[in-house]
This record gives sequence, structure tokens and C-alpha cells, in this order.
Amino acid sequence: PGLKELAGLGGLVQACRTRGVHFLYGLSPGLDIRYSSETDSASLRRRYEQMLGIGCGHFALLFDDIPDRIDPKDLDQWGSLASAQCAVTNSLFQWTRARRPDARFLFCPTPYCSRMVASKLGGEDYLATVGRELLPEIDVLWTGPEIISPEITVAHVEALGAVLRRKPVIWDNLHANDYDGRRFFCGPYAGRPAALKPVVNGILTNPNCEFALNYVPLRTLGAFLKDSETWDPRAAYLEAMQEWLAQFATCGRPFSLEELVLFGDCFYLP
Repeated sequence: PGLKELAGLGGLVQACRTRGVHFLYGLSPGLDIRYSSETDSASLRRRYEQMLGIGCGHFALLFDDIPDRIDPKDLDQWGSLASAQCAVTNSLFQWTRARRPDARFLFCPTPYCSRMVASKLGGEDYLATVGRELLPEIDVLWTGPEIISPEITVAHVEALGAVLRRKPVIWDNLHANDYDGRRFFCGPYAGRPAALKPVVNGILTNPNCEFALNYVPLRTLGAFLKDSETWDPRAAYLEAMQEWLAQFATCGRPFSLEELVLFGDCFYLP
């Protein structure tokens, strides 16, 4: 980043720290990286060094939403796209941990849902290679059976974990609307049982692009993560709607909780 952008990121990192939030910097080099190029690897290290310098302590290397082609020279050296990605990620992880021993490090595979794996995106045995070759301290991101998964079950995650040889981190697109700017989603975090939490290594959410629309999605995700026994998405939704209502007090004529719930029900979930 340029100096102005870096200063802005530094302010964001510090603001997160004062609020008990872990800021994680993600880098997506997959469109033009040469995995066997030391020049490209040095560029990745320089970018991470900039972020370490402003106090960022957690990182992700993201290979999602890229073509699964690989340069012939890289293929000669690594044998597969998965092996090339694991080698670069392992090296950058070790470099980062030498400078920040407590750094959390995440990896997003090129096939990041079951449908992509079934279509052989990334090549044969991509996930099995990642499970075998990616260092065990590195977390792997996953969106579920689909890019936007109506449900994510315990059985699904346990089967995936056996292949990856680690618990995955769910990177949930349930409330994302970046793929269609005419839609948004105000419903609760749903379709995931409370029993999912022990079999994953974390849950991240991609929210609506419009910040103000995320009150209920984020509030109910927080309730899901705190709930220790049962999980009732509709009850959590209604409770969050009651809390959200106060933010509309100055928006023209007053309206009721029932009207706000009706609005949310019309723009619930994908």
C-alpha cells in the first residue's frame, strides 16, 4: 500500500485492538503469481512486512476465485496447483511466525466448497494434497457444500476435516450480497446447528455490502456463537429486530416492531 493507505490501515488496526477485535490482513496473489518465482515470493514478504510494521498480527493468503491454470515451469517443479500453493503458503507462514510467533494464518483453497471440488476445480485430489502438505498450524477456509450454503451440517464438516486433517474455518456467504446489488438479506444466522461449533476452528461471515443492513445478521451470528446449548434462529431474529427498531426512531413517521419484522421477512435469506 502507499503511505496514505498504510496510515489508514494502521489506524484501523489500532482501533480494532482497542475494541478487542483481531484485524486480519488477506492477500490474493493468485491471478498472476509464479509459484516458483523468488521475486514473487519476495513481493509477498514485503507486503506482509509492511503490515507487521503497523501492528497487524494475523494474516490470510487467498487463492479463491482464480483460474486453476498453472505455469508449465511451476507444474514441473511442484507437480500440481495444490502443491505449489502449499509450498508458497508454508514458506510465508514460517517467515511470518519467525517475526510474530502468535500470528494466526489462514489459507483459502481454489475450490472452497463441495461443488467446486466435485467439478475438479484445482485438479484431482486438490483437498487431499492440501491436507497432506499444508502445515497443520495453518487454518483452511471453507464455505460449505455451496458457495452460498443453505445448510452446513456437522457430518459435512467432519468429513471435510478428515480430508484436510484439521478443523476448517467456515467463511460464510449466507448474508453476502456482492453478487447481486439489487438484493440484501436481513434474516438471522440460520441453517447451522449449535453442534457445528465444536467441529470448526472458527466462523467468519461475509455480510451485506451496505453496513447498516447487517445489524440483524451480525447480532444473530454473535448470539449463535455465544449460545451453549440450543439455537432458535427465529427467536434470535425477533430479539435482534426489537433492538434494531430503536435505530429507526428519527426516520420519518414512527413505525412498529411488526412493520420492521415484515420488512425483514421480505428480505430474509437467499
